[in-house]
Amino acid sequence: QNVKTDPVASAEGQAVDLLCVEKYQPSNRVLFCFRRWREDIGYLSLMNIMSVFKELKVNRLVLISTSKLSTEANHAVENDKRVTFYLCEDVAHFLE
Repeated sequence: QNVKTDPVASAEGQAVDLLCVEKYQPSNRVLFCFRRWREDIGYLSLMNIMSVFKELKVNRLVLISTSKLSTEANHAVENDKRVTFYLCEDVAHFLE
């Protein structure tokens, strides 16, 4: 299911968000966010994405991006086990 956590980024073609519900455990919901950034992802941008946790009843967030996390955002991801971050190059081989 497509969702738009950031309508502006989605409209500009810089974001695609997918909400996935596990077939055998409907209570397990994962939000996959694909982002294109030119600069490091800042803490506030990360918090904007994470703000949908309660609204969408999401258990986990998987963020895949063209840019790395800023120092502050990286600390936030390390301290929140619900969030996983990958660079596009880390997952590109799955698409081959």
